[in-house]
Amino acid sequence: MSCGCCSGGWCRLHRRYERKAAHFPAFGAIAAALICYRHLAGEAAPRFICIPLQRAVLRTIMAVMERPRQIIECGDFVLRGWRGQSDFAPAFTLIEESLDHLRPWEPWVAHHSEETTRDFLAKSESKWASGDVYNYAIAKAGTLIGMCQTYRGAEPQGRRIGYWLHPAATGQGIATRATATMVTEMFTLPDVEYLEIAHDLANTSSAAIPRRLGFTEVRREQVTPPAAPSGSGIDVVWRLNRPTPPVDGTRRL
Repeated sequence: MSCGCCSGGWCRLHRRYERKAAHFPAFGAIAAALICYRHLAGEAAPRFICIPLQRAVLRTIMAVMERPRQIIECGDFVLRGWRGQSDFAPAFTLIEESLDHLRPWEPWVAHHSEETTRDFLAKSESKWASGDVYNYAIAKAGTLIGMCQTYRGAEPQGRRIGYWLHPAATGQGIATRATATMVTEMFTLPDVEYLEIAHDLANTSSAAIPRRLGFTEVRREQVTPPAAPSGSGIDVVWRLNRPTPPVDGTRRL
């Protein structure tokens, strides 16, 4: 790997820095800091940072700015992004203790294993970076009590929301509050025009959350085969459009 030097040329990094890929993002961060500092000061970027690198860094910065927050405080609980394999033990325990509660409605439960949990955690970071899926753990007093996510819908301007809780955390309004927080956070992203929640027609308890948050039922879709053991094979889809700013500038749903 090469790095720009102050003389305007290019030189190799010392071998000890080239041994670990983890060092490379640090040099990108240094380049980003220099570019942003010069930009704010009204100056050109340092000559030793090539134009393609400047553009790539600025694109990365803009992409990060258009991502949701990794940590969102919700009073007595928090939504936080997954922390890779360091979250394996609490994530696996959370799922294990929730299997009977989830099995009727969640088809992925049939394939649950240590391997699938590790795979989920391994892919969460890259899916977040691409914007395909924003996966959050729901934690209360340091203990994981559920998960929630948004993922790209059928249209680029739409996203779907999903959520589930440990059985001991149900009946406390946590799912509703977590979903409301996700709604607010997603509408801060410029490319999100609407959000959807889908649930099986037979899962009547799941209808309460979108109805409570102002979603409107827009269609019912045939699912083949039924998504889960207790499923009817019909999904109810609810939608909430981005709030329209009123004339006086205040925000209303």
